Amino acid sequence: MNIFGEPYNRGCFVKKSVDTSGGRGVRLQGSQTIPASDTDPFVVAGFSIRKEETIAIMRCFNDTSFIYAFGDNIEQSVLSVKIIGFMPADSQGSSVTTMLNFYSTNRISKRPRVTYLYYGGNNAITGYVLGMESSTVSDDFGLQSYDIKLLLTGM
Repeated sequence: MNIFGEPYNRGCFVKKSVDTSGGRGVRLQGSQTIPASDTDPFVVAGFSIRKEETIAIMRCFNDTSFIYAFGDNIEQSVLSVKIIGFMPADSQGSSVTTMLNFYSTNRISKRPRVTYLYYGGNNAITGYVLGMESSTVSDDFGLQSYDIKLLLTGM
């Protein structure tokens, strides 16, 4: 897949292989897989993980403080997956349509099953799809950025 290249013929900045057959690629798998093949108009550009503890701090006299830890704060346990897709429609359709369909069919209220982020072979992080945010990265090159938010359930 040539990133920033086709169909505009403005030069290819990067040639990216998203071949997942050897377990080297990163992919998001729910009811469908993004990217499904190395010809899909998507690249998983990265992901971030946020985890926090739930704590309470009690301050006492004589400069004494006690910290009580209650375990993971589930509301702050978030996996964010960054995906770059091509906006122009092709024989497979627009990346915008594909990602909206991915969100609609995999969100926790429609599909209460975990979604998997596979990386480096069979390593997986699981979570429930909570939301999606999208913005245009480059009008000139037809690139759209997607940020899928998952409630982190396992690593």
